[in-house]
Amino acid sequence: MEDKKLAFLDLFWEDILYTKILPLLSLKDLFLMRRVSKQFKLLIDSYFGQMKVLNISLFSQIANHIAVKVVQQHCTSLQVVMMANCDWLTDDLLVPLLQNNDSITKLILNNCLNLSSICLQPAMIKSKNLKTLNLANCYWLTIGCLHALTLHQHGLEEVDFSGCNLISRDSLNRFLMISSKIKVLNLSRLQCVNDMTLSLLARCAKQLETLNISDCVTVTGYGMSLLIEYCHNLESVSCANCPLVHNNLKIPASKNVRLIPPHPNIPKVILCRVNV
Repeated sequence: MEDKKLAFLDLFWEDILYTKILPLLSLKDLFLMRRVSKQFKLLIDSYFGQMKVLNISLFSQIANHIAVKVVQQHCTSLQVVMMANCDWLTDDLLVPLLQNNDSITKLILNNCLNLSSICLQPAMIKSKNLKTLNLANCYWLTIGCLHALTLHQHGLEEVDFSGCNLISRDSLNRFLMISSKIKVLNLSRLQCVNDMTLSLLARCAKQLETLNISDCVTVTGYGMSLLIEYCHNLESVSCANCPLVHNNLKIPASKNVRLIPPHPNIPKVILCRVNV
């Protein structure tokens, strides 16, 4: 008797398909495969249940609310949620997804303009291991929302608040005071950022490696000098369109911090220690 040929669905789902094959496919490919038959639909829906990474950012223009409802129904093990540039995304779609996944470590929502601050509540409260939060150009990030974030999330390492001008200087400073683990921080285009902000970072953010304060026009060389002196892990600072940042800027000869754009004439002097 002739041996039966092995079909794709005959492969071990957990040991082969879930771990070796399906992770190589894009989200678009998975949804196309899901439409082939009832068995393939069962396969993909089951795979969604153990999937760790959801990246809709690459398909933000072709994805829709139907696709999100499918993943919010089946995805319960997500660690990374990337939904940048999904201007069609609403609270009703995002909140159930975040509620069903309490192990999220990376949340990317930049340029999602139809959300409100309510959408972050599940992640703030339930995602205890959240490390990366990108809210660039999310104008709905309010003072109250940032206060709640300050209360519940103390372990963030990468944060992007660029362009979120509804937050105040006080709310931002309170957040920075408890964010001692931050390594990458983007505060560009925030009107509330000034020398006090950099002074707080110098005092509290000892692990800071990369900072973007482009278009923060009130920052001066005094605040920058404090930052460079006391943030020993600092590698680069983006400070484009900061007209005062080079005034009286003093960089210790022992520091190797890259300024973007570079200082026109880096002084070769050792900065006197200033208590902060």
